[in-house]
Amino acid sequence: MPNFDFLEFFNRCSNEELYNFLLEKNLIYQSVRCSFCFEEKVIKTTKDNYFGYNFRCMNTICNKYQTTTSIFKDSFFDKSKVHIKLFLRALFYISTGVCSSDIMQFTLLKKTFFKKIKSKIINKMEIFYQQNPVRLGGLNVTVNVDETKLTTM
Repeated sequence: MPNFDFLEFFNRCSNEELYNFLLEKNLIYQSVRCSFCFEEKVIKTTKDNYFGYNFRCMNTICNKYQTTTSIFKDSFFDKSKVHIKLFLRALFYISTGVCSSDIMQFTLLKKTFFKKIKSKIINKMEIFYQQNPVRLGGLNVTVNVDETKLTTM
């Protein structure tokens, strides 16, 4: 049975609590450098986006002074138009094996966005397994493979 504590947390937490959770789990970057002056940007509260936080260059001599960068830049959530809480709820349901149609009903996500989430997950898994290949067998270990169940599509 899935642990619904995460789901309850996503529903009741403030943006600050969610931000700290994402940092703790290494789902977003803790700091970002300005692409122009290479100084670290500072986390600032903002009303410009739905989450309320972004990175801002505070180097007064930089040509990009006070330009903002999303805290989700280059993360799994980059370029998502859906609120992060909804995105995380959908990920939770996917990871617990809930049927796709039920997930779309629970979260009110459109089918196209749901497909994008699933393809992002598959892409991340492919990258992980390319970097960490599964090795069968080993020293003095025999591996028997039954090829009768293998089919091509």
